Amino acid sequence: MLASADGPAGAQRDERAFREKIDIIDYDEDPARFVANALSPAKVVSVTVIDQAARAAG
Repeated sequence: MLASADGPAGAQRDERAFREKIDIIDYDEDPARFVANALSPAKVVSVTVIDQAARAAG
């Protein structure tokens, strides 16, 4: 979320907002692969889907 305001204080808030780093996660229909993608670059040893209908992973 980004809020903006007029004047120097608003410009400073906007500048700080753009310094934040974000992670881009490759989407995958398979919940286990999606979780592994979210944890990248760590090597994921195992993901267990505990409720396939709810697509929950644990």
